[in-house]
This record gives sequence, C-alpha cells and structure tokens, in this order.
Amino acid sequence: MPTANRVIVVLGMQRSGTSTIARAVHALGVPLGNNLLPANIFNPRGYWEDQRIWRLNQQFLDLIGASHQTGGVNCQSILDHPQCENLIAKTTAYLHKQFNHYALWGLKDPHIGRLLPIWKIIFQRLNVQPSYVISVRNPLSIAESLDRCGLADRESAFVLWLENMYSAVSETLQSNSVFVDYDELFGQASIQLLRMANALDLPAGPQQERNIEDFAENFLSENLRGSSYSLQQLRATFADPSIFFDLYECVRMAAHDQLAAPAFSHQWSLISRRYADIHRCLIAGASQHQRLLSRYQHRNRIWKPLKKMEKMIRTGRKKLMQGSRAAL
Repeated sequence: MPTANRVIVVLGMQRSGTSTIARAVHALGVPLGNNLLPANIFNPRGYWEDQRIWRLNQQFLDLIGASHQTGGVNCQSILDHPQCENLIAKTTAYLHKQFNHYALWGLKDPHIGRLLPIWKIIFQRLNVQPSYVISVRNPLSIAESLDRCGLADRESAFVLWLENMYSAVSETLQSNSVFVDYDELFGQASIQLLRMANALDLPAGPQQERNIEDFAENFLSENLRGSSYSLQQLRATFADPSIFFDLYECVRMAAHDQLAAPAFSHQWSLISRRYADIHRCLIAGASQHQRLLSRYQHRNRIWKPLKKMEKMIRTGRKKLMQGSRAAL
C-alpha cells in the first residue's frame, strides 16, 4: 500500500502563530490537505489545519475529560483508555486516505503538542518520518490573545503555554526540528522561510521563491500579529527565577540560532528537572477536578429525575386536593 514518507508537523500553543507558520510551510511546497478549517474573526486568513484532525484530537482529550483549555493532560492515561486504540486506528485510516499519494505533506493542530506520544504511534503506523516546526511567541502575547478571544484568563494561559511548549520540545529532542520566532516573520519573512526550508531539507527552486515572495507580500500583514512583547517585559512579569521566563528564553535563543546543540541540551535538562514537579501537580489537580466533576455529574443524573418526580407528585397532590374539594 503506498504511503507518504515525510510529514512536516507544526507545533505550538494556541495563538502563538501556528496558523501563519502552517501557511508558511505550505508556501514552501508542503500540501496541507483540502479539508481545512474555514477562516473566522479570530483567524481571518485561515487556520490551515484539518477539520477532522481537530475533532479527532478533541476526542483523544475527551477520553480523560480534558480539552484544549485544560491543564494537566496525561497522555499515558489516554493511551491506557480502552477506546484509545480505536481512535488511533480511525486517525491513521483518515490520514492515509487523505495523504497516501503524497511523498511529503504537512499537519498542524495546537492539540498535537501535548499529544505527541499518541501521534508518534500514528506516524509509525503510517510509516512516515516526522519533522517539526515549533512556533515560538512571547507568552504575554499569547495570554493577551487568548483573553481577547475569551478562551482563557491570563494565569491559565501561562500554565497552558508552559505545558504545551514543554511537551512540544521534550518530545521532539531526538527528531529533526526547527524553532521559528513568530515575531521575526514580520519584516524578515523571506529569511525565516529560507531558514525553515534549509532546516527541514525542503526542495528549493523558482516556484518556492515565488511562493515565498507571495507569502511575504500578500499574506503577512501587521494586523495578524496583534501584539508584541519584549523579553524584558516578560522578565518584569515573573519573579526571578521563573521557569516561564527561562523556558521562553531558551526556545527564543534556539529560534535565533544563538544556542549550539550542547548548550541547548544543558539548558533543557535544567528546565526539565524543575518542570517535573510542576507537571505532577498539574496532573494531580486535573485528576482531582475530574473526580469532582464526575461526582457532580453522577449526582446530577440522579438529581434531575428526582426533581422531576417531586414535581409530578406535587402536581398530583394538588389535583387530588382540588378534586377532593370539588367532591365536597
């Protein structure tokens, strides 16, 4: 059975520029399929992500009662769920149907960053070799955008960014990947796209040059960015030392080619040790929340019929009393 042999996966937190970067990947000659989410007021130039994959990823999260706005996602709990294998098979079959005739294709969905252990199984079954583009954006900009869209408050946005970015980086350390600073696309689009193409070993040519020019001149515009914060503003937001600041500084330096591989590995090992306890707390908190929610829902399933029965009894008593008085 013919299968694709390479997939370019765009990773990053919601509102971190993943849609724009997915469009940049498309400009480099990587097809993204023909079942894309339509544009709306939040992304007027499109999301550049597959609608069915978005729904399937949400179904993976549903297995543990999570969502794209829920912290403490535990992939092992999802993999242990009895329905997970069926979802993996459905996702694999869908992608094979969509992309089996391509030797190279692309995929983007903000869910994927926190679900990479599951997606690695899917890629293995598809017999494809993934490469990753990791979108880097100041968490202050992300928090502002999420709050403006009504998706998360400021504090929740920071935690979601931390979990998403840490998972995206830690799960791709042994893979071909490139960090891209979203803000650098504005004013340096051609440089950044050529840098991506080189890192991902994408074929160059006259058509790619025309596509890059079109992307820079006709797709990008300053109103896509919304806001832009500096490293100093982020440092002022968090008390030092802060894992939020240190993680962002690390990936930002990688996006600017300011960290050699050994230095990045050293920095990341320090961040990982600090993150381990945080993630355990996030998972424990999410687990407790789900237990409480389950108890409430269970109580609600009993409570509603009881309230309905009470209403019927009161109505019956009222009619009975009215009938008795009429008989008198």
